[in-house]
Amino acid sequence: NLVLNAMPRRRLVLACALLSTTTAIAPREGLKRSRAVARHRGGAVVEGPSENEATWLGPAAADPSEISGSADDDDHAEDARLATAQRLKAAADARQRAGDWDAAARGYAEALDAPLAETPEGARLAASCYANLARCCSKQGQHARAVECCDTALRLLEAAARSSGTATRSLRAAALYRRAVAKSALGATRDAWTDATRAAAL
Repeated sequence: NLVLNAMPRRRLVLACALLSTTTAIAPREGLKRSRAVARHRGGAVVEGPSENEATWLGPAAADPSEISGSADDDDHAEDARLATAQRLKAAADARQRAGDWDAAARGYAEALDAPLAETPEGARLAASCYANLARCCSKQGQHARAVECCDTALRLLEAAARSSGTATRSLRAAALYRRAVAKSALGATRDAWTDATRAAAL
């Protein structure tokens, strides 16, 4: 107020007119101009709004180059999971051929710890592990668990066939036959005969 009172009347009128004109500018119109100006922040030239302007503009959109994660990363992770599961399954297969049913069962269970069912290839690998695990269970007298393993294997194979049209006949036949063996041991002879007939038809 003291500064304004000390000013000549003509200059005072001019200052008031200028002040009313600048305050009437829409905030976003001013931002359009200021955003085009490079500012120095911490020694680096930065294109964009200042901190005050950010309150008008809201949060900035994410830079696509800074977004972490990509389809390639997901593919590499899936490949790594499959490779690990295949290695564990191969070791379990060797133990099964040697008649070490308990160690083979543990190996198949370890291979199945990985989330394999996300792709058709992974689903087939998981189904094979379950079918072989069923055999190990039957050899150890765990027939109910063998039936459950075969049920899971058949569900995985059905899903893989629907999603990719991949042939899974041999794996389905193995799972059905091993379920028939387990059901026969449990006294469910009619169901066992049905599974055995379906397996033979494949």
